[in-house]
Amino acid sequence: MWDNISCWPSSVPGRMVEVECPRFLRMLTSRNGSLFRNCTQDGWSETFPRPNLACGVNVNDSSNEKRHSYLLKLKVMYTVGYSSSLVMLLVALGILCAFRRLHCTRNYIHMHLFVSFILRALSNFIKDAVLFSSDDVTYCDAHRAGCKLV
Repeated sequence: MWDNISCWPSSVPGRMVEVECPRFLRMLTSRNGSLFRNCTQDGWSETFPRPNLACGVNVNDSSNEKRHSYLLKLKVMYTVGYSSSLVMLLVALGILCAFRRLHCTRNYIHMHLFVSFILRALSNFIKDAVLFSSDDVTYCDAHRAGCKLV
């Protein structure tokens, strides 16, 4: 079961299940902790202890401002990188398509490769526009299932 933080394994009713804090939280905090849930006849219990206590991340804490500015800069950098890459790929594809003398099997392979990278860049822009439309980059606490699919 996915609970926006961890993927919980199957269990029989009456057992307590333990999972480690997710790797992305351990990388952010350098803190190893565990989360627990009870499997009951009625379903899963709430996670205990709370993930911000066990894993050391409280995204509402003002001490995360430094991390927030870092993530915002990182987002700007990869957006600029994908944008410049997209422009150069479109120019290269235009040149290869425009000149008839450049049409050969080797260049057809490159054209298909360029199109695949163009589609990848476009999918990244669409993903960012749909999932992360605000400037809030502190989504470590609530990874959506859509992120996992993309």
